Amino acid sequence: MTGHPDHIAVGAATDAAFHAVRQDGGPGLSRLLHGGIAESWFVKHQAWRRANGYQQWEPDRLYHLRSVPDERIGVDVRTGEVAHQLLAALKEHRSQGHVVLPPSDDAGFVRGTTYETHVVAWPPRAPNDPRLTSIFEGLD
Repeated sequence: MTGHPDHIAVGAATDAAFHAVRQDGGPGLSRLLHGGIAESWFVKHQAWRRANGYQQWEPDRLYHLRSVPDERIGVDVRTGEVAHQLLAALKEHRSQGHVVLPPSDDAGFVRGTTYETHVVAWPPRAPNDPRLTSIFEGLD
């Protein structure tokens, strides 16, 4: 979501480990998720940032948010109840907060943080599969 090289490296190692253990029949490895930002959300928030005088995200720049096509989003989790905790956690990412968070608009961030989206990296989803509402939905 931000092009952070450490996140990319850890993600690739995690994917490889997931698939290696899954192929060996490891228990509980039914779904692999990647964080993802829907393009429709990204476009809407770029317009909001522009209208409010905030720096636009430049997806080719390090730490700047980037999106995926909406149809790739497979999980949509409601997070409004924990939005304050999400904000606090993001503020601890001092190398990225200046890009991700609008300065001094905590209330706006909390209002706008009502859900978190994920791409289902494995197993492959059919194009018309409905979005899940929990990372645990459908798992035994």
